Amino acid sequence: RNDRRTMGWGAKGSNNDTLISELSTLRTRSEDLYDNDPHAFSAHTTIYQSVVGTGLLPAIKDKTIKDYWTQWADSITCDFDEDLNFYGIQALAVQTMSVYGGCLILKVNVNTTKRLPLELKVVNINMLDKTKDTYKQNASEKTIKGGIQFLANGKKDGYWIYDADPSENANVKSTFWKA
Repeated sequence: RNDRRTMGWGAKGSNNDTLISELSTLRTRSEDLYDNDPHAFSAHTTIYQSVVGTGLLPAIKDKTIKDYWTQWADSITCDFDEDLNFYGIQALAVQTMSVYGGCLILKVNVNTTKRLPLELKVVNINMLDKTKDTYKQNASEKTIKGGIQFLANGKKDGYWIYDADPSENANVKSTFWKA
């Protein structure tokens, strides 16, 4: 369609560099709306309540595995910060995705005597160190794009995550978390 409403609309295809540079502005505006506009707050709340509800449940037939799962998912020991059970983690992840456009759920292997030595950590996408960017010089090197590290074959290797909120601390460093 080409009429007066679309004249001068020079829409271009997707350019990842442009998208990455604008993500911070989009996320900041979305967070501001969530915090200060009751309609936006209600919309985000409806999104995560509709997606997750009371929790997405796996269909496990084996009784032993189901018992392991139930014990792990119903307790706060599945959460790295020990605040939420698995269903609360689901709600937090979807809410974070709705407000910020994404989140990371990091797997933390815990060397303890727990029946299932795994904890999950929900990380706001703003904690991704977007200053980490490298381009491979040859086919065998890893690449980092916007804080996400890729293997030579293109598979995600891990994430560069700030140790503290970069909006509150200018001198914060980032640490590599394996995918």
